[in-house]
Amino acid sequence: MITRKNFFALTRLDTDTHSALKRRDQIPFSTESGRNAYSLFDALTFLMADYLAGSPDGLGMNRTMATLIVRDVGSRLVERADDIEANSFVDPEAPIFAGRIARQVSGNEPFCGTSAELAEALASGPTVVAQALVNVSLEFSVLRERCHLQDIEMTDVWPEPGAIRSFEEIREERRAGLRRAVDAANARRCGSA
Repeated sequence: MITRKNFFALTRLDTDTHSALKRRDQIPFSTESGRNAYSLFDALTFLMADYLAGSPDGLGMNRTMATLIVRDVGSRLVERADDIEANSFVDPEAPIFAGRIARQVSGNEPFCGTSAELAEALASGPTVVAQALVNVSLEFSVLRERCHLQDIEMTDVWPEPGAIRSFEEIREERRAGLRRAVDAANARRCGSA
């Protein structure tokens, strides 16, 4: 665990921006173990979302969408933790990318893997209409350098496998919320007819 001050140093956030992002649910993962307790995983996933939302250096997408993309790949990041760390040095052999692939028929799907795995994923299935990816190995390298500059020990970066909900669980929760909203709207409509 790291302190709030360390989290701010690693993410380059200030108090007001952090409060606004937290209020809007635009911080991908928050340890929730206390107001002043964060994890290095929280910082890494924030850096990933910040890249996706960043402009002009990032993709410049909506911050809420960037946050959702990072949440969707969270469990896959934990599964690929060893690969991410191993390929986070200068001139990596197989950097790990993570994000979302949007297909014409089947919709959005999270992705986490190497460029070879990405090429395979893009070639299979329905036509790809868009993709939003971040080089996780590079973001991990940035995190490691910032930890070094702040004298923060990089231990316990990754949560336990299973601690992060899978994309399928997240998607089902979103669908259930949408079903409840539709049912409530239909009930109001039928009640007023």
